[in-house]
Amino acid sequence: MAQAAILTQNIPLEYFPAPTEEEIHPWYQASRVVLSQPLLRTWDVHSAVQPTSTNCMYSRCPCQLLDTFEARALSLAIHAHDNNQTPTAYISFTACARVAQRLALTRARTRGSQILTVINPRVRAAHGRYLISTVSEMHYYGVRDPHEMSYQDYQDEYLCLWVVEEEEVVGHWEWDELAEVDDWYEAIILPAFREHDERFTARLSGIVLDV
Repeated sequence: MAQAAILTQNIPLEYFPAPTEEEIHPWYQASRVVLSQPLLRTWDVHSAVQPTSTNCMYSRCPCQLLDTFEARALSLAIHAHDNNQTPTAYISFTACARVAQRLALTRARTRGSQILTVINPRVRAAHGRYLISTVSEMHYYGVRDPHEMSYQDYQDEYLCLWVVEEEEVVGHWEWDELAEVDDWYEAIILPAFREHDERFTARLSGIVLDV
């Protein structure tokens, strides 16, 4: 009887932990962003985030926890301010070729030669890695546009969290060489992306068939 009484008595609320921010608003790839186009990132010798010798890319704060509303809001606000150099868990990419071109041309004037890195978001999704839309999450977490341009600068930006692995990388191109081709995106980047995507799909099909 005593055991039955214990089982039926009210349990204090403190025994039930509050849901995490990930449970409330999941950033897990499968429930957030689905893309079928290449993501582009320009960088140079001065960039804090560069491909490693193993062709991976790590954020400036690869161990940062983003498990609360406040942590996410603050990190997004830091990322949105170009002049704030505080490390975050984000590696930024754009889905827009025009934006990548503008960034490459602008940065080349003061930072020297630019490299364009292209990744495949489908591969990232298949491996369960996090990818979020900057503008969507800024809206959700109440982060103001510091440029006061109705979030235009972030419309095509996506953030990879913590790390980009080698299998996601389509390739790296010298911007000076790409710029010599008028339709560089359609002539060079898209064919390379499609080839990468076809290889990935073939491997994925092989895995499914084996199972």
